[in-house]
Amino acid sequence: MHSPGEVCEHDAMVQASSPDVRISLLGGVRIEVAGAELIDPLPPKCQELLAALALGPGSSITVDRLVGLIWGEKPPRTAEKTLQTYVARLRRELGPATIARTGSAYRLDVDPTSIDVSRFREAIRHGNTAAALREWTGPPLAGVDTTGLQPLLDALTEEWLDAVELDLEETVDREPGGAVGSLTELVAAHPFREGLWALLMTALYRTGRQAEALDAFRRARTALIEELGVEPGLRLRDLEQLVLRQDERLDGPADQRRRRRPERSAPAGTVTFGFAELADVAALWSEHPGDAAD
Repeated sequence: MHSPGEVCEHDAMVQASSPDVRISLLGGVRIEVAGAELIDPLPPKCQELLAALALGPGSSITVDRLVGLIWGEKPPRTAEKTLQTYVARLRRELGPATIARTGSAYRLDVDPTSIDVSRFREAIRHGNTAAALREWTGPPLAGVDTTGLQPLLDALTEEWLDAVELDLEETVDREPGGAVGSLTELVAAHPFREGLWALLMTALYRTGRQAEALDAFRRARTALIEELGVEPGLRLRDLEQLVLRQDERLDGPADQRRRRRPERSAPAGTVTFGFAELADVAALWSEHPGDAAD
């Protein structure tokens, strides 16, 4: 736990030490210092070290933890010494004050807003799905053969998929045909995400493709059974029944609005008008007021 004075001192040090550093982990590792991108690529393990530190900027990570994240369960005997070499390389590229040593731990001292993953997560935290998806330029550490970091990167990818589902859910409500292509690609890449299959089934159904919606359910069921040994969850099973029954609950918001406010159509057929001349209308009105009113 830091005292208020330590926190203020740390924040001031971060602002002073790395105002011009930008770190990107999404779509591959990229570093910019003072607006210029690093030309010489970092060694893969050095990129993993940078990622491990950048996933938690301002947090101290022990040497043992970093070794495990970079080399997995069977690190080489020289892992700690090699780690020190990588730290020195990062300090040389980013600036000497960007990586602090605190006891047996290292800490990345840069402004979190200079890291694309931090901006992505901050947008998610504030419910700004569009801003989060703009930050996501590709899989984290693309092109790097990660080891111990993979569970952290998988969790980050799940956060992205959650945001994608929220965004596509709005598209399916607004324009289902426009979501079919993206959803088809996503279920092929992530066949165990039942939420994506549900959105694809709904989009297909709302575009008049009931048979394809049912085929999507069969493909989802096959993937889940053959790869995971489980049946689809309740959401998908219920959705299949709704599609089979052509249940009106599957209609999109626009269809539901049309149902609540049906359009008035003009009367069809031939309209015939009849005319007659009546003598002494005033007298008839006086003698038969009820009939005259009808």
